[in-house]
Amino acid sequence: MTGRLSAVILAAGYSSRMGRLKPLLRLGGQTLLEMATGLFSQAGVRDIVVVTGHSAEDIRPLAQSAGAVCVDNPDFDRGMFSSVATGVKSLPPETEAFFILPVDIPLVRPETVCRLAVIRDDNLDRIIHPCFLAERGHPPLIPASLRNEIIAWDRPGGLKALLDGHADRFLDVEVPDRNILFDVDTPDDYQELVVRWQNRRIPAAEECEVLLTRIHPVEPAVLAHSRAVASAAVAMGRACNQAGADLNLNLILAGALLHDLAKGRPDHARAGAEMLRKYSWPEVAMIVGAHIDLPVSEDEPVTEAEVVHLADKVVRGVSLVSLEKRFAPVMERYADDPEASKAITRRLNLARIMARRFERMAGRSIGEILIEAGLEGENGAD
Repeated sequence: MTGRLSAVILAAGYSSRMGRLKPLLRLGGQTLLEMATGLFSQAGVRDIVVVTGHSAEDIRPLAQSAGAVCVDNPDFDRGMFSSVATGVKSLPPETEAFFILPVDIPLVRPETVCRLAVIRDDNLDRIIHPCFLAERGHPPLIPASLRNEIIAWDRPGGLKALLDGHADRFLDVEVPDRNILFDVDTPDDYQELVVRWQNRRIPAAEECEVLLTRIHPVEPAVLAHSRAVASAAVAMGRACNQAGADLNLNLILAGALLHDLAKGRPDHARAGAEMLRKYSWPEVAMIVGAHIDLPVSEDEPVTEAEVVHLADKVVRGVSLVSLEKRFAPVMERYADDPEASKAITRRLNLARIMARRFERMAGRSIGEILIEAGLEGENGAD
């Protein structure tokens, strides 16, 4: 990332629908305002301006302690755009581009901000929007060449109308971050916010799909296989939980959907894990990195990684197969390579151990569970 980037955080509103001051709502030991300032600090943004209005005396000390410059908007009751203009006017003159973020959109990932900043390096005069499933969200990254126009703007429609007048400069960037579209307006939204926060280290299913289809697109056959493995893995994880385990089904789903994210690359399990670590999803990265080789012993509890590993071994293409059928073609291909044959046999034996442990835990056979979940055997046979 090059150039001096700044950020404007809008925290001036009444929070009337929430019934409590939104910048001061707490989540994971932080206020939403601290989360917003931390987002930009983690992404390397140098200058952060917080615009206050309603209850400014309560918000100002918190903004300043978070390292932000706080500016009051005396006209905040005229609408959000008045706060945008106030914040943009207060940015350092050295600013080359700036982000705009309402404080009630607090779960944007730092990796999203970093992605926009890096892309800007080759698109200096573009208005860059993060998008999720082709829908534009926050925070846009706006070139400083629009600063004076924003400050002087007095027409209807606010920032959107102003930016739409420069649509030829738009650059939409798809990101695996559904939270760019999620704002917190009501108590029900806050409850959803808590759930999303608790699962922040695991990509949601739709975020996985964005990775697989838009950002790092895989071949259609790989996508179909990944979805089938995900269905199998979730069914297997649910069966374990019904028998008394406490597996994280969201983690299983994400790990299974993304296990072949880097298919086609050398050592694709390791490559996929490295890609996911860059998105700050370490638990999912571990599962993806272990989906080919995963040591296990008979007396260990069944884990999410093991469920995904085993599901991948009993699904060939989109169909249910036995472990023997799954490994047979590979064994045949490397029959003349003693070292490779030894490694394949070791993996098959480990898979057999996993299957025995899983079936003891679930109290049912893998085939029974997966057929019940809707998977078919090859050629449509159960």
